[in-house]
Amino acid sequence: MKKAFFVFGLFIVMPVLAVNIIPLSPDTPRYEDRQQLRAILVDIEVAINAADLDAITKHLHPSVVVSWYNGEVSYGIHEVRAYYKRMLIGENAPLKDFKTQTTVFKPAVFHDNLAVAAGTSQDTIVFRNGQTYQFNSVWAATIKKTAEKWQVVALHLSVNTPYNQLIDELKKMVWQAAVLAFILGLLLAWWLTRRKYIKRVR
Repeated sequence: MKKAFFVFGLFIVMPVLAVNIIPLSPDTPRYEDRQQLRAILVDIEVAINAADLDAITKHLHPSVVVSWYNGEVSYGIHEVRAYYKRMLIGENAPLKDFKTQTTVFKPAVFHDNLAVAAGTSQDTIVFRNGQTYQFNSVWAATIKKTAEKWQVVALHLSVNTPYNQLIDELKKMVWQAAVLAFILGLLLAWWLTRRKYIKRVR
């Protein structure tokens, strides 16, 4: 059952970007591009911590591909938004809150109009049942410049294997929610059938 963080990343959701970044010198190659990337990355991190989905997705390319912690992949902004809502915003969302603080390994690597960056993040998630987990994860992002605008086109998120317990806990909660929904569906179907029968008898 592929339901996981929002956020992770979740889902969230994407702890792609960092407030803790390496200082730049004006003599650094592609200094202006790097400054723009840093502004975008900081903006996304702030948006993630504020659970501001619109502020997050405005920096994503329409065809963005995001690989989440649980192996689920979202293609395009619409699927990213759906994943985030399912994990953190929806009525039956397993997560109540998600916070991240990210760090880049080193300055981004440029390939013409593409930039690749990677780093780590310290994340905290709170489940609907009140359980709280803190863990470290690794992210890698590809950002593309189109029409003088940088946008994230690909994002990969991974979590250290010792935290598989966290993913197992989330899967357990999702299965419980699925079973509950199934039972409620059966009860509703029974009630509607019984109601129609009573009307016929009358």
